[in-house]
Amino acid sequence: MPFQTISEVEEFLRTARIVNVEAIPEGVTKPKKILLEAGDVQAHAKFGYHDFQGQGEKLADGTTEMYFQDSYKADLAAFVLSRLLGMEMVPPAITRQVEGQDGIVQIWIEGLTSYESWMQDGNTGQPASLYFQRQVKDMKTFDLLIRNIDRHSRNINWDNDWNLWLIDHTRSLAKDATLRKEKSFTGCSRDLFQAIRGLSKSEVGAALDPYLGNFEIKALLKRRDKLVKMIEGEIKKQGEDKILFNYGDAPPGLVISYDETAELAPHGVAVENAG
Repeated sequence: MPFQTISEVEEFLRTARIVNVEAIPEGVTKPKKILLEAGDVQAHAKFGYHDFQGQGEKLADGTTEMYFQDSYKADLAAFVLSRLLGMEMVPPAITRQVEGQDGIVQIWIEGLTSYESWMQDGNTGQPASLYFQRQVKDMKTFDLLIRNIDRHSRNINWDNDWNLWLIDHTRSLAKDATLRKEKSFTGCSRDLFQAIRGLSKSEVGAALDPYLGNFEIKALLKRRDKLVKMIEGEIKKQGEDKILFNYGDAPPGLVISYDETAELAPHGVAVENAG
C-alpha cells in the first residue's frame, strides 16, 4: 500500500493532480467525487464546499436547531478533532480549492458497506462483530462531543475487516453547548474517555481555529465538560467495567475460545494503481 501514514494521505490529497470531477447524485449539499493522481497512484476523494449557518432550522425529525450549521469547515474540524482523540474512524481530509472553490477534500475509502445497504439486504440490528459494536459505542460518544445532528444509515460505513468509517460531519460543532440525545451513550473505550477528558483548551483552540469560530470552540469545551461529568456519573452508578472497555478485552460472560485479532485489523485506505 503506498500510504503508510495519515500524513502521507494528507500530502497526496493536497498535491495530487485532479484528473476528473463528477457530481454525486445523493446529498443536499451537492458534493463531488474527484479522481486524484500522483505518479502511479490514483485514488478517489470527496470534495465538499457547502458552507451555511442559520438559526431556528427545523430538522427532519421535527426538532429545531437554534444554532445550525452545515459546513465543510465543521467536517474538517471533526477529522482534526478525531485525530487529537487518537481515533482512526474519520477518513483523512484537507482543505483545497477545486474548480475555484474552497472546500474539504477527503479520501474516498473504496469497497465499503453502508448500514443502509446492510439493512436493505434484510439484516436488522447491528453486525455480530464485538469489535464493530464497540466502535459504535465510540461513534456515539464522539457524536455527543461534537453534537452531530446528522448521523444516519448512509454515513455509517465499514470495510471487510469491520473497521468503522464515519463521514459527513458538516452538521456538527455548532454553537450549542448542550449534549444532544445523551441516552444514546452506552459506554466507550477507556482510551477515548481519557483522551476526551485530557483535551486542553490550548490544543483544541490551536487545532480547530482554522475551521471554527471562538463561540463554536467554547461550546465544544463546554460539551466536553458535560460529557466527562456524565460518563463519570455512569461509572459511579454502574461500575467502570460496565461503562469503559479496551478493544482487546474478551466479551463479558463465559468464553470457551476467543480470538479477536482478526477483528482488530488496522484501518487502511484502499487505492487504485493507474495503468
